[in-house]
Amino acid sequence: MLMNRDIIEQHMWWEPKGGTSSIWFDNWTRLGPLFAQPTEHQTCHNMNDIEIFLNDNEWDYDEMQMHIPAHIVEHVKQNMKYVRQDDVSDRPWWTKTCSGKFTIKSAWELPRKRKVETDFYKKLWVWTNKIPVTTLMAQWNSNTSPMCGCCEVPIRETVDTYFYKGKLPALCGLISLMQLVYWVHGFRNSAGDLVGAKGVKIQDSTSIVAEAIIVREGLQYYWEHGSIQVLLKSNSYALVKMLNGEWDVPWSVTLEVDSINRLRELMTVHLSLISFKKFLEQGQL
Repeated sequence: MLMNRDIIEQHMWWEPKGGTSSIWFDNWTRLGPLFAQPTEHQTCHNMNDIEIFLNDNEWDYDEMQMHIPAHIVEHVKQNMKYVRQDDVSDRPWWTKTCSGKFTIKSAWELPRKRKVETDFYKKLWVWTNKIPVTTLMAQWNSNTSPMCGCCEVPIRETVDTYFYKGKLPALCGLISLMQLVYWVHGFRNSAGDLVGAKGVKIQDSTSIVAEAIIVREGLQYYWEHGSIQVLLKSNSYALVKMLNGEWDVPWSVTLEVDSINRLRELMTVHLSLISFKKFLEQGQL
């Protein structure tokens, strides 16, 4: 057990609450303990806690830059900028299970020596078995062309034209993969008119994380533009249950859910569930 302790600790995430985690020796950034991160220069690892980085429910980035590498600070800005300080100890989550609860089975998998997976399509998230995209969409809507619009001479999209054949396979593949990590959403007024749009880059993740980020960024957009009464419709049954406090929140979206609820306290938000079919009919995608 002691031999594998360092491996196990890398997957124990300490959610910032009261700032009781060690800056260098606890995994509070989701990157693992910072002392194990590669650095260009030798660093004297002090024993301070991340409490010195927290300031009225916000990160003190100036203070942070005095203690940890710049790329770690940038990671926090991009992925952990919403934090809610409480007068409690930081909360531990086991990141190898969806529930965040530790299990012997999930821990046992870590030291195992497995063969390297080479199945490329497993890395395509929800689009597994759904590439080529335009060919699939043409099956849904006869008005959609199944031809590749990136090639000089349009040809029917196939997996080969995405990644192997065609004059611009790299470009075609890049555009398609970008559709997986970029979210573009429109914002409407009470009359249903489009009043703005916003795009957010989403790292490889799960659908529930993507949906939570969409809701968070949407509410943030309305708050920044002075709209304090919002009708929020989500096609994610799980997320609606979590935001209503009916379901437990998994560790992977706890920061997003906290930030959404904080925005809901500042605004009047009417939350409701919408079917995916209705979602498409209203042009919300």
